[in-house]
Amino acid sequence: LDLGFTYDKASIFFNFGTDGDTAGEKTYLWDDVTFVAGTGGGGGMSSVDFESGSATFTDFGGGVATVIANPDMSGLNTSGQVGQMQKFAGEIFAGSTLDLGGVVPLADGDSYTMLVRASREVEVTFKLEPLAVERTATHSGSGTWEELCFDFTGVSGDVTGITLIFDNGVAGDAGNADPAIADDWTFQFDNIQQTSNSCPVAGPGFTAITFDDPAITYTLTDFGGNSSTVTNDPAGGSNMVVMAVKSDTAMVWAGTTVSTEPGDEVPTIPLDATNTQMTVRVYSPDAGIPVRLKVEDASDPNKSVETEALTTVVNTWETLTFDFANQAAGTAAFDPATTYNRVSIFFNFGTDGATAGEKTYHFDDIDVAAAALAQVDLPVSFDDAGVDYDLVDFGDPVSAMTTLVADPTDGSNTVASTIKPLGAPLWAGTTVGGTNGLASAIPFSATETSMTVRVYSPDAGIPVRLKEAMTTVANTWETLTFDFANEVAGTAALNLASTYDRASIFFNFGTDGDTAGEKTYLWDDLAFVAGGGGTGTFVNGDFETGDFTGWTLTQVPAGRGSINLDSSGQGGRAGTVARLVAAGDASGTNDVLIGQVALAAGIVAPGDSIDVSFDLYGSLSGAGGVVFVEVIFLNAAGEDVGGRDFVGPAAPYIPSTTWTNYSGTVIAGTATGGVTGFDVSGGVTLELKAACGAIAGGCGVDASFDNVTFTIN
Repeated sequence: LDLGFTYDKASIFFNFGTDGDTAGEKTYLWDDVTFVAGTGGGGGMSSVDFESGSATFTDFGGGVATVIANPDMSGLNTSGQVGQMQKFAGEIFAGSTLDLGGVVPLADGDSYTMLVRASREVEVTFKLEPLAVERTATHSGSGTWEELCFDFTGVSGDVTGITLIFDNGVAGDAGNADPAIADDWTFQFDNIQQTSNSCPVAGPGFTAITFDDPAITYTLTDFGGNSSTVTNDPAGGSNMVVMAVKSDTAMVWAGTTVSTEPGDEVPTIPLDATNTQMTVRVYSPDAGIPVRLKVEDASDPNKSVETEALTTVVNTWETLTFDFANQAAGTAAFDPATTYNRVSIFFNFGTDGATAGEKTYHFDDIDVAAAALAQVDLPVSFDDAGVDYDLVDFGDPVSAMTTLVADPTDGSNTVASTIKPLGAPLWAGTTVGGTNGLASAIPFSATETSMTVRVYSPDAGIPVRLKEAMTTVANTWETLTFDFANEVAGTAALNLASTYDRASIFFNFGTDGDTAGEKTYLWDDLAFVAGGGGTGTFVNGDFETGDFTGWTLTQVPAGRGSINLDSSGQGGRAGTVARLVAAGDASGTNDVLIGQVALAAGIVAPGDSIDVSFDLYGSLSGAGGVVFVEVIFLNAAGEDVGGRDFVGPAAPYIPSTTWTNYSGTVIAGTATGGVTGFDVSGGVTLELKAACGAIAGGCGVDASFDNVTFTIN
């Protein structure tokens, strides 16, 4: 390599050194030609293949990683050396961290791929250090090498190591005397590769067989005296269907196997314990005749299931539903563990052609029956594909437009995206349960009158109406609380005798689209606040919801420091904890905090005792870093009146690498130092904060919280 040259052309040679006559004609596929940045001049490795025979691992919790000779040089991986992970008895999060030998920049949109070999199905956790961001992917347990992909779209920063955990959450047993059990806790991995692309979306599996796609070869295999062809729809139009003629010499079991792949196969039909039905459109000359559908494992015809449905109309298209959970008499039962990838249809099963005479039947659109979607109910998170969220936009002449999209801050989370376009009236909005309502009425009571919604707005200070609340930050998730006991001026009061089973949200209520310009708002986690009055009750103190439900997140200045959920098992702690990281330097301070706002508004009174308890873990670096846990008093307008009290005598707190429980009691309306008389009619806010001062030498706070409790006496 001569760094004085300009290289602007790349050529690739397959099986270099062997000519075509010697090797025979070969077809090679290739993709993703990319430059590997950050690997020279002391940088780290963006790809690792273990061919050197060594690697630097830091094991923890009972995980042991080594480099071994490849035990299966076949398929996707014919390299000589691979990594091996054994998970011995110890911590459920046992694993190992691979040192990349330097800093590897991670760009937004990057992913990692890794080859994995396992004898059983296993989830693999792939965590980037020191970013403390992890993704998971699952090996099928085939016993062969499979490529797993870990998508870090939306994450950027410097990576120095990769932590691998197999079957996180379950204790290992690689030391078991039974080799079969030990093998279940022994895994190989290889060819870790950073790429500049998102993980590929899996290609289509089974799709409806429509006989209309010119790119698909539809193969019809007749048996027992049937004769089938693809032809025009007898009802007219351009639709293509199958015409099946059951001759006058046909057997009682005459039928047709339909396939779209070699070997009389179709892609694996996605049937399971809860999805057992398929549908077929049929056109029959007779009503009341049985139509039988059979699915089987193409590699083992002994694994099959058959069921029947009856036609109800004559020479008219109808859709028949076949439920394999109700198998035909004398046939095998449905087995959700079986791979069903062959399908056959039989008309007038059980009657031969000599009895019925020659008959012509038509069929079309063989498909898996759509699972019935559940009616939406609170809380609404938009993450369940089995729920009909029944989102109805309103606001003619130009409505809001709501769709479900990936959370821009967490690609695994699904949220609602509402566009309030140009031309939208000031009252444009969206209703959840707009057609059929919520499955259960919103359970308002005299003491429970509030709901919450997490929102992500391009603008701070705009009104969001359920009742009405104001956004406080831009392009950051925050939880807004809506108390229907305090209705918006000019609207009806809450009537506890009424049934409320729809919820509508209006962004920037009172401003039309032409005035504001087209804006996109994101929202999620619509919930009823149970167990407390006013504007809220304390929830999710152990963070085991897997998100920050109930908490507001704030970083000052915005974008500095980080707030994440962490399930890496730091300090031996299982489950999920909240991790706050603050960083200050000579250029300025950094406050990173989470809080639950306006707790027990209208209920808490001056003099009430408030008990707070929490577990703390972490570390400080440099000077000027502290951890605060505070109770803040709010007036009737929800404003901080300047009164606050620190929880417990240890404040401010110094986190350590041992989980430590702290607790204390705050007197509502009495601030630090014993100053009394503060208004608490708007409730109180609990705030957990990591703070760094403007320190020339740099300041760092890494604080994790768990098991937070908040009780008003």
